[in-house]
Amino acid sequence: MKQKIQINLMAVFLSILFAMTNCYYNPIVNGILNPVEETNQNSFLGLLGLGFGSSDLLITSQIRDGNGVAMVGLGLTPNTASFLSKSSSPYTTDAGGRFYVPYQFGRSSYQVFQNGSLYFTLILNVSSSTSISAETSGAPTGLEISNLITYSASSPPNFFELVRVFTIQGDDPPVEVNLHNQNAFNVNYLYLVFSEEPESIPVEEGAVESWVASNITVTPLINLEAINSELTSGNIRQLGYAFPFGSDTLYSVTFGSGIKSASGKNLTPRTIVFCMEPNVNCGF
Repeated sequence: MKQKIQINLMAVFLSILFAMTNCYYNPIVNGILNPVEETNQNSFLGLLGLGFGSSDLLITSQIRDGNGVAMVGLGLTPNTASFLSKSSSPYTTDAGGRFYVPYQFGRSSYQVFQNGSLYFTLILNVSSSTSISAETSGAPTGLEISNLITYSASSPPNFFELVRVFTIQGDDPPVEVNLHNQNAFNVNYLYLVFSEEPESIPVEEGAVESWVASNITVTPLINLEAINSELTSGNIRQLGYAFPFGSDTLYSVTFGSGIKSASGKNLTPRTIVFCMEPNVNCGF
């Protein structure tokens, strides 16, 4: 049975002190607000057996679970003997759920481990640097291998990802949004969890509204009313907002590439698809 969540069309404006107090004394939110440590870039290339002066290509992709959430800390152990000579350790997905492995023409397989247990097998089929496909064996339903591309090892990775999304209303427990589809939405505060710290938004009047209008697109078109925005901790951005969604309508919300990290990286666009308070089948 799908839970029906009532929309509060008049979003409550909470002080930052109140919001943060609620967050840090809620054990679930406290977990959300612990940012993932970034991996040192030299260590990253060293793990691959590559240096900054190398012209070798890497293959990179993002692994997402059945809810569209980036999977951090998965270990990929190559089954191909030629790969084993490059590193004695498995490759590991970073804070954005991305793995980076050496480019190799043909068909290569990796055993993917989660918390030390075999999770699934990943197979990469490489015809050229611009023609790469992936398949899996034993993977759970809905798992995604996304944004599969080649990347030059002579430059550091330059990806900025939306990793997870939570909504919080008042003192209620946080609700994680399924990034593939969601059948209801809590309206009050939206927590966007990025792979690294996002850029600051100017505090001048109208700046938040302008930022939302430039970077967040809703289809069918509605008028987003942004109330406030704060960096609550590290890689978490809190948005206070009011979304005048209609019931029984399938919406998509796209977070665009104009959203940047504090270091200037552009966001890999992400889209959330959901149906507000459905009384009918919205197509999921």
